Amino acid sequence: MGSVSEDAARHSFGKKNKKGHHLNTPPLWETSRAQHCQAKRYSWAMKNMTAEELLAAYAAGERNFSEADLSGADLIDANLSEANLTGADLSRACLVGADLSKANLSRANLSRAEFNDVIFVGANLSGADLTGADLSRADLSRADLSEANLSEAYLVEANLEGADLTGANLSEANLDGAKLDGAIR
Repeated sequence: MGSVSEDAARHSFGKKNKKGHHLNTPPLWETSRAQHCQAKRYSWAMKNMTAEELLAAYAAGERNFSEADLSGADLIDANLSEANLTGADLSRACLVGADLSKANLSRANLSRAEFNDVIFVGANLSGADLTGADLSRADLSRADLSEANLSEAYLVEANLEGADLTGANLSEANLDGAKLDGAIR
């Protein structure tokens, strides 16, 4: 590591450098090579990233994008099934026609995003902020929307069959033509 001592490297864990990049990758001597690479990929996923970077990483097999900042991203028709987007910022993003089946979007900021015709079958959206989101014709069957904020959301013709809406905020949500058979409220 050059002139940097082991103690100094250990103290940088979890901090940021002068450019604001995360220094939360543990030193190689403290981990196996596989763990080190996995930690590097995880710290990279937490940064602000473009839609192209996300899709390239997904295509390469990466599935953990928790805390990623994708606000305003254009992800039309993207396949992100089973992706971990816990706590991610997708506010004002466009995901029209995307596949987010079985994705983990718990505590994600999805406010004012466009989710027309998106597949959320079996997805975890618990505690997500969907304020003002357009979910028209979205398939949210068997999705976990417990404690989600769906205020002012546009759910026209959305499929919410079997969805868990326990504690969800649906104030001023538009549910015209929505399918609610078997939904838990």
